[in-house]
Amino acid sequence: MAINDYQQSIEVHPLAVPYFLTPAIDSTRYHHIMGYFATGVAVITTTHHGKPIGFTAHSFSAISHDPALISFCAGDSATIWPLIEAASTFCVNILSETQQNISNVFSRPGGVRFQTSEYSRANSGAPILPGGLAWIECSAVALYPAGDQLIVLGRVHNMETLKDGKPLVAYRGTFGTFETQQA
Repeated sequence: MAINDYQQSIEVHPLAVPYFLTPAIDSTRYHHIMGYFATGVAVITTTHHGKPIGFTAHSFSAISHDPALISFCAGDSATIWPLIEAASTFCVNILSETQQNISNVFSRPGGVRFQTSEYSRANSGAPILPGGLAWIECSAVALYPAGDQLIVLGRVHNMETLKDGKPLVAYRGTFGTFETQQA
């Protein structure tokens, strides 16, 4: 099913917010405040003309269990997104605490991301990065413009846990890990 076919089957109801309830927001302050929300780190990968490509996504989320749907955001000016959209399938690689370097490599604009990275392939051919906690293979089913981002909705087709461990966590512009607390 093409992205547009799936979008037509979804009824979307945008909410109108009165202009007086939406004051101008200082983008620097907004970025600072959003940094207080800790998030896991994932790398989105696929192949384009047989070559592996990917980028670090800091906004990845489970959306629905039935059907199994996920979402992530890509910058609307990102040069890599059109290549992933053209492939229509992708793999979400959930990074472990030992993979900060992988996150950094896949975050840099331009740069060669797979030159030193080893990987295996999902059924779709999308790269699975070694050392991660898990991977999720998806097809893109909907795309929603949202400010300077594109929200991508993906349908899960295959997934696997690679190892137990702690996730790589982003918080206030730095990386860390997750520690459980005794109740």
